[in-house]
Amino acid sequence: MYAGLERIAQKAKAALKERFTALTHHLTVDLFKETFSQMNRRGAPGVDRISMAEYGQNLDANVADLAARMKRGAYDAPN
Repeated sequence: MYAGLERIAQKAKAALKERFTALTHHLTVDLFKETFSQMNRRGAPGVDRISMAEYGQNLDANVADLAARMKRGAYDAPN
C-alpha cells in the first residue's frame, strides 16, 4: 500500500473520532498506477462500461486525467 495512505489508515484506527479534511494531495498518478496494477484483471467492466484492458491501453493519460479531476473536485463518478 502507498506509504502515505498506510499512515492515514494507522492514524484513523488509533483515533476513531479524528476527521480528515484534506487528503487530495495523496491522489497521485503513482498511487493510481499502483492501484491499477493490483486490481483483478478478470473483473467485469465498471459502471462506465470500460474494461481493465481498455483503461490500461492509455494508462498514463487516464490516470493523469483522473488525478487532475480528483484534485480540482471535478471528478463525477458514473451512475
